[in-house]
Amino acid sequence: MLKVFIKSQLASVIISSSISKGTNNNSFNCRYNGFINITLNAVTPNIGTGFDLGVEVHGLIKEKFGYEVGIFNGTGSSVNVASKTFSDDWHIPSLLYAGRITYMPKGVMPSNQGNPNRLKEDKILFGLSTSLNVESENESTNDYRAGAEFAMLKNRLYLGAELYYMNVGFTKRQKIDESYNYLGGYVQGGYFVTNRLQATARYDFFNRNGVDTNGFLNMPAVGFNYFFTGCNLKLQAMYQFIGRTGHDTQLDRDNDDLGLAMHSGTVLLQYTF
Repeated sequence: MLKVFIKSQLASVIISSSISKGTNNNSFNCRYNGFINITLNAVTPNIGTGFDLGVEVHGLIKEKFGYEVGIFNGTGSSVNVASKTFSDDWHIPSLLYAGRITYMPKGVMPSNQGNPNRLKEDKILFGLSTSLNVESENESTNDYRAGAEFAMLKNRLYLGAELYYMNVGFTKRQKIDESYNYLGGYVQGGYFVTNRLQATARYDFFNRNGVDTNGFLNMPAVGFNYFFTGCNLKLQAMYQFIGRTGHDTQLDRDNDDLGLAMHSGTVLLQYTF
């Protein structure tokens, strides 16, 4: 799921990512929270809301142009009740409104980031997406997100990149005039070194403290996917380093922790059906 992925939540910019897009079959899996360094009641902005419940309309035009429009609960899959009401500021339902458009000049991009049974592909994708989560929390903000994406499959090679942005604006009853802006992105690639083994690499950055505060997360990662012969079984492994850089002082860097592990490794055995 590399891109601003809307099969679950249109363009609310999930950063759950991999070298195998589409069904959560990922070697790399990261989810980032924004951080506001003052007490703001229960407001904890997320660059992605998780897998949301909702409805969408999607389609293709001339096998080159894709469109997706949807309305979602904006609270994640763990909430399956009508917990939101109407916006006090805008007087519309407090939901996640989202859309995405794509351009695929060489035909429809496959829903994977490398497949051992399809090593002769030649596809490319450009996409733009956006969403607005109206009164996203109980004490509350209107969260706007936007993203741009690129993906390419060329024989054994996969390349992908994404840039994502979020603006957190407080509701009138919060009596906070200031808004916060967050920016992040990644580049990643995969290459089949054999017909079954795909080597992968990725670099992420994210300024979770907002663009007005120096310091960001610096996150390189390497991994591999191994596809077993004769069955839909895949072994995945990943190592990731999460560093913090660009802060004004060492104290700022030390305080910008929030329990993130500097070194992490993940091994996953996945069966698809």
